[in-house]
Amino acid sequence: MSAVFIQWTLRLRSMPFAQRFFFAQLALAMVVENTSGILFIFDHENSVLYNFYIPMEFALLCAFAAFSFRSRLVHAVLLLVVVCYGVVLFLELQHGTGIIYSKSFLLAYATLTITFSVLLVRLAGSTEVRLWKDQRFWVYLSIVIFMGAVIPYMGLMNHLYTSDPALTKSLFGIIEVLFFVRYGMVWLAGALLPRSPVRP
Repeated sequence: MSAVFIQWTLRLRSMPFAQRFFFAQLALAMVVENTSGILFIFDHENSVLYNFYIPMEFALLCAFAAFSFRSRLVHAVLLLVVVCYGVVLFLELQHGTGIIYSKSFLLAYATLTITFSVLLVRLAGSTEVRLWKDQRFWVYLSIVIFMGAVIPYMGLMNHLYTSDPALTKSLFGIIEVLFFVRYGMVWLAGALLPRSPVRP
């Protein structure tokens, strides 16, 4: 993941404005994953870290989507969803139990999966190059595949962790595979960005 972040950093000046929000999410994800790895080594709980990360990820990717659509209606809809998400998260903070705030998580990831699926469809009908050569395709697809596939597991995580912690940890291998798929696509997207000009 660090290699992907470095790759995107080298292309920062040639990055479309909307994707700077995606880049910010990538930077945040790198910090969280590395910190989580350190906590795991020392056998410390890392769910608090992810409960902080998910709202930040949701906000940054909603901003990315809003600037990608360039539509006031879409901006208004996304803003409304963000407000609803905030309400659900607040209620979970007050009354929620479990290792992850699953209701707000499901709302966030379902929203992002649908939103970027729509962007993918729009891109397929508007791009002037082969779809797989369009850098945006890999960015959008990385979000759709990862978040769409993670929803069932994360929605059941609290129940599974309570009833069978060993099974929960075993199933987490699916998330790890999806993690590599996601950032493999992000690497492809970064490779299709022109490298930033180097000053002498």
